[in-house]
Amino acid sequence: SETRGGAIFAISESSTSKLTIRRSEFKNNVAKNYGGAIFAPEHETILIEDTTFSGNSVTAASNEYGTGTNAEAHGGALAIDRNTNATLTNSTFTHNSATNFGGALFIGYDSGNGTVTIEDTTFDGNQTTISEDEGTLARGAAISTYSSESHSLIIKRSTLSNNIAQGDGGALHVRGSNLTLNIENTTLSTNQAVN
Repeated sequence: SETRGGAIFAISESSTSKLTIRRSEFKNNVAKNYGGAIFAPEHETILIEDTTFSGNSVTAASNEYGTGTNAEAHGGALAIDRNTNATLTNSTFTHNSATNFGGALFIGYDSGNGTVTIEDTTFDGNQTTISEDEGTLARGAAISTYSSESHSLIIKRSTLSNNIAQGDGGALHVRGSNLTLNIENTTLSTNQAVN
């Protein structure tokens, strides 16, 4: 069966909703579909600050939605979706995993748009792994963003290292027809796309 948000499932019923998380730790949480630790769609703003995500995971529910892209096991630590503007600052994502998109972070905007800003944050040792049963694609071991709508991803003063994807994008998997990607003063090192 479908499960989202291993620790927190925070869906908004208002376009002005805000989610703020500071000085917290999310460890070893599990979901099948979206957000091993947190799934947060349709918020006006999300702020995550001075927070650690470690050992969280999503594993595809067995053929519930199909295979490949449709297997829906996205965002090992955090999945945000639809009309959401988010800021992640001074945080750490380590050893999180997903069997499809976004070993640590998945950003989806199939029915909306928004901007995600990542500052002074570390993504280390995250992974995406292929599930043979669901034929998953294992893309974006640190971050995956996918959208048919207008959206922006801004990464500043951050480190993406030692992340491993069994599919594409050892650090980043970026796909979209109206995407703006800005990377500034950021280190990407020792990431691997191995399959």
